[in-house]
Amino acid sequence: PVASPPVASLHWLASGNVDRMKAGHKQQLQLQQPLQLLTARSPLVLLCLLVVVQSGKASRGLEFQLSLRGFSNPAGRLADGGCCSASGACPGACRTFVRVCVTVRHETGAIVGGGGGGFPGPNDSCAIVDNVTDLIGVNNMSKPLRELRIDPKAWTPDRAFTMVLDLLHLPQPHSLTNKTWGLLIARRVMREKNYLPTGNWTVHRRTLDGIGLEFGYRFRCRLGFYGNSCQKQCRSRDDMLGHYSCSATGEIQCLPGYSGARCTTPICQPACVHGTCTGPNQCSCFNGWRGSNCSDCIPMPQCSGRGYCTKPLECLCPPGYGGLFCDIDLRWCQHNENPCLNGGRCRNLDQRGYNYTCECPPGFTGFHCEREIHDCGQPWGACLNGGVCRQNGSSADADPSTPAGGGELVGGLRSCSCPLGFYGSRCQFNYTTCADRPCGDRGDCRNLPDGGGFSCSCHPGWAGRGCEENVNDCPKDYCAN
Repeated sequence: PVASPPVASLHWLASGNVDRMKAGHKQQLQLQQPLQLLTARSPLVLLCLLVVVQSGKASRGLEFQLSLRGFSNPAGRLADGGCCSASGACPGACRTFVRVCVTVRHETGAIVGGGGGGFPGPNDSCAIVDNVTDLIGVNNMSKPLRELRIDPKAWTPDRAFTMVLDLLHLPQPHSLTNKTWGLLIARRVMREKNYLPTGNWTVHRRTLDGIGLEFGYRFRCRLGFYGNSCQKQCRSRDDMLGHYSCSATGEIQCLPGYSGARCTTPICQPACVHGTCTGPNQCSCFNGWRGSNCSDCIPMPQCSGRGYCTKPLECLCPPGYGGLFCDIDLRWCQHNENPCLNGGRCRNLDQRGYNYTCECPPGFTGFHCEREIHDCGQPWGACLNGGVCRQNGSSADADPSTPAGGGELVGGLRSCSCPLGFYGSRCQFNYTTCADRPCGDRGDCRNLPDGGGFSCSCHPGWAGRGCEENVNDCPKDYCAN
């Protein structure tokens, strides 16, 4: 942005008013710097910024910048009206460079040690800025000049200042490597007030006696410096010494995840429960703990996936599981198909190896109730279908697993002697089927399941297993007398 210059008074010195500065100017330039005039002819344009401030040590964070944006001297003349050519013919080739000067003034407006009329005198020191540019062009600016960055020597930003720019001509064959003198083309004098390092450019454009000049200047704080005097320092960083950026006023602003005066303390959210926060949301857990915030204990080795802990190396079992490693299912019977045979009942056990046992019904034994118990003295040991039970029998006329008909069937602690047509350990199976016509024409035959033999539904007048009994089928009182 371009700021309007707070000018108290402006002086543009060219051929029209050069007489008032001729007398002392050569001496002044010789005293301030080894820059001097070849003749008493008014020097070309030297830009000298005279800042009216209190003397003092300048902030190392303060920077003065000058931007020469354009100048024109189409006639090639000097401030005294002469020409820049060696022959004196016009237009001459004015090889132009610029001197910048900023000096200290009293509150009355007078330059310290200066000459009359508010212009620099022989004893002026350019206490704040005194700098000379390289060649900027011949009669005009050949290309935009790179901004000049100058470290002020002494400056107090809350006071007014005066700035003077001198455009100077360096005749051939003199080299710019030793810019110790020059002929004045024009002078620009400005009196500014209360200039702070805002970084805004103040731009001046002026043409007088055919010589035009456009330039801008500003005071600003260098990168990493803040405040009205650029004394406050803050440089963003993200390393072991701090993790922060700088606000517009130079205050430290911690980067996300850090806190503390220098932003060196990492923040973990949620906080580390059993560990140390080593970086933003990074926990280093103590032994026996794990998890993003070290809140999960590590259980005993070999603890099954069903076990859990409330502190390291525990193995606590949830309901329904037991054992040192919580690997025993205490509700095995509820979680699995019944393994017990012959009507046995599954019961849960809290023992390693097997998690259940079978409660067998009367007459059966074995881990899964797979073996039948033979005992003639028990109701469940009696022989069926007319078989004869013999305790401690040791011989048989037939294998009880086959329908051999008759004979003694051995069944461990007791045996059954089955009638003709039956077999099995308890004579529970009948080898006769309906194919043998056991009911004859006296009834209807039906085969029983699982080898159980047959069943006859007798016709009227017949009864018995095979309907072999002829019964009285006459109605009551059918026969008289």
